[in-house]
Amino acid sequence: MLRVITDERASVIQQVRKRGEGVEIGVHEGAFSERLLEVAQPKKLTLIDPWAYDGTRSGALYGGKGMSQEMMDARHGRVLKRFAPQIARGRIEVLRMESQAALARFADGSLDFAYIDGDHSYAAVKADLEGWLVKLRPGGLLIADDYRNASWWGDGVIRACHGLLAEGGAEIEMKLGSQIAFRKLAEPDLASQ
Repeated sequence: MLRVITDERASVIQQVRKRGEGVEIGVHEGAFSERLLEVAQPKKLTLIDPWAYDGTRSGALYGGKGMSQEMMDARHGRVLKRFAPQIARGRIEVLRMESQAALARFADGSLDFAYIDGDHSYAAVKADLEGWLVKLRPGGLLIADDYRNASWWGDGVIRACHGLLAEGGAEIEMKLGSQIAFRKLAEPDLASQ
């Protein structure tokens, strides 16, 4: 019997080491954050999103026209309420900031996974992939959402992912639908060379 995979995102995050530590870049309203908790079962999950309105881009980024900073503030508030018990227990931390600013809060090699679903422009995805790869332990997973061409971001996600492969340091672990996961390679042992 043919098994049909209906949840690409959940299938990819099943590859994440259970009880590890990770980040989700681009939280929106927290629906996928719940799936990360359920499937990956992280010991600690940090949710990172600026929840900031930018009149030139936020309509595309956050699901349509008619957006405002008040709506972004309300979404942030709903995420805090949605995860209040996990926040109180220290299982979830919510950082309301840009992804690149959040990098400074994590030691290099300290995370087991990073799920990237923030700004889909080529420059932003490239910066996220490069920056968060450094924060992963060897063997950690760097997962990018929306690995496909689309109307407003074009091929930005695809080009950034191909650039990551060309630079080395990671290899493709899995590609399923619009999800792509990279496994961080072990750091070379320069002392033995």
